[in-house]
Amino acid sequence: MRPTEPSPAQKEPQTGRHRAGGGVDPALERESIGDGFQMLNALGFISNFSFPNRSGRATILIVAAAPPSAEPHLVRIPFLPEVRMRSRLAASSILTALLLAAPAHAGHHLWDFTEIFSNADGSVQFVEIFTAEDNEHLINGFTITSGGNTLTFTSNLPTTVTANTWLLAATSNFAALPGAVTPDYVIPANFFPTGGGTLNYASGADVWNFGAVPTDGVNGLQRNGSPAANSPTNFAGQSGSVNLGTPVPVLSTWAIFLAVGILLTLASGLLRRRAPATA
Repeated sequence: MRPTEPSPAQKEPQTGRHRAGGGVDPALERESIGDGFQMLNALGFISNFSFPNRSGRATILIVAAAPPSAEPHLVRIPFLPEVRMRSRLAASSILTALLLAAPAHAGHHLWDFTEIFSNADGSVQFVEIFTAEDNEHLINGFTITSGGNTLTFTSNLPTTVTANTWLLAATSNFAALPGAVTPDYVIPANFFPTGGGTLNYASGADVWNFGAVPTDGVNGLQRNGSPAANSPTNFAGQSGSVNLGTPVPVLSTWAIFLAVGILLTLASGLLRRRAPATA
């Protein structure tokens, strides 16, 4: 009896990426996936990952991530040995696309500067930032800097509902001013220079190179570079406006009566002098 001819898969050496019965060795597939995650880890997109085996099937566990201060979350991606990965490049590309296409669970980077305000000596200032997106609450550990001054956020926001909200940082004396609102954070006096400078949020998430700031006590500098009446808004949605301009002297009531009395007295004296001449 003629021996059975071995199949092409049986003829192929069972080394490298292949295994008995054809296909790609699951161990090497997992190695390819690992390469992709190592790349994402190096770029800061994830902070940890592993490949525990359960019931003969592998599951990719990812601690997806963001900066060290953000709240990590777990993502499970089933990885079946039957899935064939033809190259490490394909595995890396697919995993990168999966992670980058997923919604951001560790948002903090969509806050932008909108307005700054200062009086003439810099003793009263505020900085305002805004986001149009939800899930931008994970700001813990991030900063606003200007020159050598730094404001560090020490906690996350209390809600994920952040769309169309502001954060207000102001000097400690700001809240007591007429027309002001309570700031969310406190900054020192002269936090930013009034002659122009740079504000940096979250190490480059938003950078504003601004020009001269109005110091008339009424106008703030808008993000587009134009002056406008200051309008500070805090995270609670409270808005206000302060007026630190030079006040116009106002005569008190007694001063007005005194001035009128003096004028009447002078007028009376002139009338008496003219009376004999007329007679």
